[in-house]
Amino acid sequence: MVTKHRQSKNIHRFLIDFGDFYALLAKEYASQYDPEGLSFDFKAFDQFAKSALKLYSEVAQMDGILEKIEAQGKIEGMRGLLEKITRLNR
Repeated sequence: MVTKHRQSKNIHRFLIDFGDFYALLAKEYASQYDPEGLSFDFKAFDQFAKSALKLYSEVAQMDGILEKIEAQGKIEGMRGLLEKITRLNR
C-alpha cells in the first residue's frame, strides 16, 4: 500500500499511521501476554516494535516536513517501550 502511494503528498502521514498500527500491535501483544511469563514470545513483540521503528525512522530522516518531529517523538516512545519489555522479559 505504501509503495503504491509513494508519490502521494500524504505519504509521510501514511507512514506514521502504518507505524502506529505496528506500535499498537506491539502494545496489545505485551498486554495480552505477560512479558514476564513463559507464553511471551519476545521475537513476535520485537518484530512489531522494530517494524514501527523502521517506519517512524523513514519519516524522521526527511528534511522539511511537518511530520518529522512527530516521528522523532514516536521513535523515543517506542524505544522506551522496547527497553521496558526487554527488561521485564529477562
